[in-house]
Amino acid sequence: GLILIWIGYLFSIQIMDAHKLKATVQIRQNPSKEILIPNRGNIYDREGELLVSSVKYYQLDIDRRAIIDECKRGSKFTVDEVFAKIANIVSSNSAAKKDKLLRKLNRKPQNSSIYLAKDVSENQLHIIKQEFAKEKIKGLVTSFSNIKRSYPQNKLGSNFLGIIDDKGNGNSGNSIYTTIGRNGVEATYNKQLSGEIGWRETIYDANNRMIPLLFLKERSAIPGNSVYLTIDKEIQEILEEKLIVGLKEYKAKNAIGIVMEPHSGEILAMAGLNEDHKKRSAKELRAVTNIAASFMFEPGSTLKPITALLALEKNIYKPTDQIDCTDYHLEYESEERVIKDDHKYKTLNFKDIIAYSSNVGISKIVEEIGSKVLY
Repeated sequence: GLILIWIGYLFSIQIMDAHKLKATVQIRQNPSKEILIPNRGNIYDREGELLVSSVKYYQLDIDRRAIIDECKRGSKFTVDEVFAKIANIVSSNSAAKKDKLLRKLNRKPQNSSIYLAKDVSENQLHIIKQEFAKEKIKGLVTSFSNIKRSYPQNKLGSNFLGIIDDKGNGNSGNSIYTTIGRNGVEATYNKQLSGEIGWRETIYDANNRMIPLLFLKERSAIPGNSVYLTIDKEIQEILEEKLIVGLKEYKAKNAIGIVMEPHSGEILAMAGLNEDHKKRSAKELRAVTNIAASFMFEPGSTLKPITALLALEKNIYKPTDQIDCTDYHLEYESEERVIKDDHKYKTLNFKDIIAYSSNVGISKIVEEIGSKVLY
């Protein structure tokens, strides 16, 4: 009689599907797609010194049902003891506080999964997984959370490096997460640094463990390319230090410096600092406008040596020639203009016109050079 009952029971399960198990099996056998997030490329100086890198962060969840079932199956530890171990491992390897983790783990009802911590770095996650394996604790569920940029040189190059924003459309493994450069090098080379998102098909068992099956498809994420700048870290450090000294010495609002390799035009260092540079955080400085690249100012006396070199090159003057440097009156579009110097000079030799930055002297030299050559 019992055999007949047993046969009938099996028939109802397998043929009649009395418990609607086919639907469950079908769901489990239909793979879902997990999005694979690429790492953003690094930024280096010309010598390969790291200026910006990326750190991936992960979310930790705990399937408490798996722990309770394991303890019921004859584990030598109670549920409370396992929860205490979990709180200890996670708090020792992340910013999460132990007492807060324990409160989460003991929240009723205990047969559900619960979120533990969000900003767990790749290195921390590796240690946490090792500790869980050592203690034979089940139920750890990890998912990608976000990417943060790391700056080993702190404030150095803040102006031109820029910042990124991140964008996600949910917290699950199916969400698409992207990083976007907002300004500076991060924005200019955003396409090269971003990389390409990948995906993989996944099937999980009833305990939320991934089942490795050969027929599942996958397209790997393509990590972003790294960018090597023409900037030299050593020269950049010197430039920023000297500009800070200059700001203080001359009580200036802004200080701008660009160091260029004259033969190639490569920028070796670039900085635009203001009086609040020391008070501002590195994060703030990376978000502000790079005044060295975006502000315009009249170069003024910077062009006097270039003009003087033309006069020497064309043999119009010799360095020892004397030039009248009294106030210079000239007609300009039917108006008279008077060019003066801050200090009155009668005559200066060609070299002293540059040494004293004489407006009158250089104007006389320009007259002799002529507009065509000057242009």
